[in-house]
Amino acid sequence: MTALDRDYFDVEARPSALREWLAHWPIVISLFIAGVFMLATNDVNAASRWQDAGKDPASQLQLVSEGSGRLLRQVAFIMLGMWGIASLLWPSRRIRPLPAILFPLLILVGWIFASVLWSGDRAFTAKRLVVFACFAVGVFAFVRRTQARDLAVMMLVGCALQMIANVVADLLWATGKYGLSGYRLAGLQHPNHAASNAVFFCFACLYFYDRTRLRRFILLFAASAVVLFLTKSRSSLVAGCCGMFIFALLRW
Repeated sequence: MTALDRDYFDVEARPSALREWLAHWPIVISLFIAGVFMLATNDVNAASRWQDAGKDPASQLQLVSEGSGRLLRQVAFIMLGMWGIASLLWPSRRIRPLPAILFPLLILVGWIFASVLWSGDRAFTAKRLVVFACFAVGVFAFVRRTQARDLAVMMLVGCALQMIANVVADLLWATGKYGLSGYRLAGLQHPNHAASNAVFFCFACLYFYDRTRLRRFILLFAASAVVLFLTKSRSSLVAGCCGMFIFALLRW
C-alpha cells in the first residue's frame, strides 16, 4: 500500500464532517442498491397478475416481456451501471482475487457475452447483456468499497423490507386461493424474484447467527423459509439449499 493509499484510508486524519460521512458510506451504498432493485423488480399489480396467469406458459411469458420493458426498470439498471463506472474512477481499497475464483468467473462472463453469437433473437439477447454488464460493474464497485459484513447488513435490511412488502401486497391484492396448486406468492415481484429475495435473507440470517448466536435470527430464517416455500420457485430453492449446505460445511 502506497503513501497515497494510506492517506486515503486514514479516516482519523480527515476532518470530522468528512470522517462521519465516510463512516456511513456503506449504509449509503446499501440503500442505493436496495432502491435500485426495488425500482427494477417491483410492480404494484404483480400479485394479482401472476395469480391470474396461473400455469399458462404463454401468459407468464407475456408478463415477463412486459416487465422487462418497464421504464423504471431500465432507469434502475442504468443507474446501477453509471454508479459502478463512476466508482471505478474513485480511489478505493485494492482487492486481490484468488485465481481459483477469478478464472472460472472470467470464463462464465465470457460465455455469457458470447451467447449472442448463437442466440435466436440477438436483439433481445443484446438487451439482456446490457443489463448483465450493469450488474457486473455494480457488483465490482460494491466489492471494492465495502466489506463482507456490509453486504450482510444490506441483505438483511433490504431483503427484509422487500419480503414484508411482498407479503403485505399478496395479502391485499392476490386473487388466487392459498394452498391450491396454482397459487404462488408474488407480492410486488415475479414469484422467482420474491424467492431469490427470501434466499438472500436466509443467507443473511445464517451469517448473523454465526456471528452473534442470537436465536432471533433462527426465527427470521424460518419465516423467510416459509415465504420461499410459498413462492414455489424450484430453482431458488435448490440454489438456496446448496448455498446453505456450503456455508454450514465451511463454518460448522
